[in-house]
Amino acid sequence: MPFTNTEKINAAGKLTLSITGTADDSPGRKFWYNEDQAWSPIIDPVGIWTDFDSIPGAATPVIAAANAVANPTIMEDRTIRLTLDITSNNRAYLARTTFGDHSSEMLNNWIQPSLIRTGGSASAGYIIRFYHGDPSGAGVEITTAYLATAGDPTWSFSYSAGIIKISTDQSAAYRTFYDTNGLWIQGFRYIGTTGGGAGGIGSFPDVLIHGGSYINPVEKTMIHGGSYI
Repeated sequence: MPFTNTEKINAAGKLTLSITGTADDSPGRKFWYNEDQAWSPIIDPVGIWTDFDSIPGAATPVIAAANAVANPTIMEDRTIRLTLDITSNNRAYLARTTFGDHSSEMLNNWIQPSLIRTGGSASAGYIIRFYHGDPSGAGVEITTAYLATAGDPTWSFSYSAGIIKISTDQSAAYRTFYDTNGLWIQGFRYIGTTGGGAGGIGSFPDVLIHGGSYINPVEKTMIHGGSYI
């Protein structure tokens, strides 16, 4: 029998408290205060923004664009044509470095408005803008309310991953847009130093762990014993 919806909800609720759920339903029910296993995500060093505090606030797109010009080493104003995720049944479009090349790298680390506060509010100027067609030409902006019913949005954007997700009921319409003039986004990316941006392993002194030998006779550190040669 698969996990029940109740089990999934309880597990998800515990994750929001940084707890790994080990039991939810009878037998063995545990409330959050009965759990003793912590949970923490593994963070890609590229997602650690060393210059985060240097990103200025932006109440409007004009200010955001000016910030990108003034801070070219930490952020960029980027427009890109999205590539269809061929495994998504027309429900996901990806910001890849090369349009149509599914082996090219993803363009992630888009600046999320709610992360950068200005005057106590989110920096609305950094909000992602979505287009049918090249925005530098005759592209038409697609707001979240476009094609919507009852005010529900038809798309959402993952700022950390660079992915547009489409509602199921409108996926056919967006695929038509993709096949005609393409789907495009314009926004602002963090390009500054990251947690993985410092020197590589070759920049550290040689280290001896649990025995072995060095090839660098000058810089060397011994951990947990071993002998130098």
